[in-house]
Amino acid sequence: MHDIVRDFALREAPGFLVKTGMNINHPLEEKEWLQSQKISLMESNLCNLLERPNCSILSTLLLQDNDQLTMIPDSFFECMHSLCILDLSGTKIKSLPSSLWTLVNLSCLYMKDCVELEELPSQVGTLRQLKVLHLGGSTSIKYLPREVGELTRLKRLIVGFQNRNYWRKTEEWNMKLRVPTGIIPKLPYLEELSLHVEDGAICVEKDQWDDESMDVVVEELCRLEHLTYLDAYFPKVECLEHFLRHSKSVKATSSWFRRFRFRVGTEITDRRLFYHGVQEGERFLVYNGGFGTSHAAIMETLARCSGFHLKDHRTSRKLSELGLANMNELKKCYVESCEKMEILFDGDEKQEACALLPNLEEVGIMNLPELRSLCDGPLLLGSLSKLRYLTLSDCKNLKKVFQLGIIRQLCSLQVLLVEDCSKMEEIIEIEEEEEMSMSVASHTHNVISYNNDRLILPNIRSIRLCFLPELVSICRGFSNFEWPSLETIHIVDCPKLKSLSFLSYGATIVAPALKKISGSSSWWEALEWEDNDIKQRLQPLFVDRRF
Repeated sequence: MHDIVRDFALREAPGFLVKTGMNINHPLEEKEWLQSQKISLMESNLCNLLERPNCSILSTLLLQDNDQLTMIPDSFFECMHSLCILDLSGTKIKSLPSSLWTLVNLSCLYMKDCVELEELPSQVGTLRQLKVLHLGGSTSIKYLPREVGELTRLKRLIVGFQNRNYWRKTEEWNMKLRVPTGIIPKLPYLEELSLHVEDGAICVEKDQWDDESMDVVVEELCRLEHLTYLDAYFPKVECLEHFLRHSKSVKATSSWFRRFRFRVGTEITDRRLFYHGVQEGERFLVYNGGFGTSHAAIMETLARCSGFHLKDHRTSRKLSELGLANMNELKKCYVESCEKMEILFDGDEKQEACALLPNLEEVGIMNLPELRSLCDGPLLLGSLSKLRYLTLSDCKNLKKVFQLGIIRQLCSLQVLLVEDCSKMEEIIEIEEEEEMSMSVASHTHNVISYNNDRLILPNIRSIRLCFLPELVSICRGFSNFEWPSLETIHIVDCPKLKSLSFLSYGATIVAPALKKISGSSSWWEALEWEDNDIKQRLQPLFVDRRF
């Protein structure tokens, strides 16, 4: 339900007290607590709470996103024996009050993004009715107490271990202590389980899980029968294979998991450009440090994925080695730090008789030093037809982004970012024979009327080109293209880019929706124009911005 609709419904319901988004300078009065069955104080700048409010009929208390709330009085929950749902997410509490453990009817406890909370006390085992325990996001707990195993009704356990000092090689970061052996099998009704270790945006699981620990955890995961969502780390492909072959949850359903995030293999490099939390309905695979022929377990998982991140593969020369047929369901694909990768896929691979990546919406490419082309060969109709976002970063050998035959397939592309590619010369490459055929076509069409010959990227809205020292043009030579949706162009440190001729044809500006061109003033003033009137008409759109 939309937040506004929900809040309106709550305000209209008897026994509901809603002060979401209000600035509350003082704690609620005693009578407000006494009369309420459900209270929402979300995002209300709440700083203090009553010591011991009398609210025996209260069933729901929502305190999330009050980042000035640092302490809950120790006796605060003593008169809330009917409380079933409690949300403390996004607060700055450093500890949990002892009265919390008297809430014998509590079924849902949310403490996501409690960045100052480092310990979950052993008393959590007294909350025997808990079905949801959410400690994800940036909550800073270091380990799960063994007493979590007493919460036998749990259906959802989300844990995000935050290792802010991951460089410290001490036993306090040992994963055997984080998840004591024997906890998982005691939670037979688990439907959603997430065990994640991060330091900010850097995953540090390679320093947390040893193979022996993970072998035990995988065996315990296999015994769970009702999982529909699993976020787990497998240090070796063999661990993933064992799980797929022996998991009772996998065997129980032909449709696999409703959602998952599997992280397979240890990272070689620590740099990371792409962050990917799992959204509703998303199935994500992160594959680190692969070598040689891809394992069947990777292929099997990839075929069920909506998102894929390939990182640090040491031998693969093209992404399509993983099997393009296994990527038909992908919506997001990221390739990073693969030192041998030369192309992403061959468009003319004989074994592929269908459109290439027909559902792909987002592609991110980073640090592929040998990449020379995104695609070799022609693409079948419908290939990449849903691609909306493309990022290329730190590809030192890449000279051109698109060939004309490929770019014509990208009818949905909205955002293009190219940065730190030291040999990049041109964004769109047009072969000589293509230029000749287009030149002939240009004499038979009026430039004002859009047509298929000139509409190569009909939905592109934003082009960002940064730190490309050899970039000469967006599209060199014949450029009778139209850009009906283009709104922003951002140029940073591209000293050889001397022309924006692709924006005009004769006296006509072929980007009618253009709102902003940003870059340095010195770059703008040095641009060369065939028609100075075009510059004068575009001048109001220019914004001096270096970064």
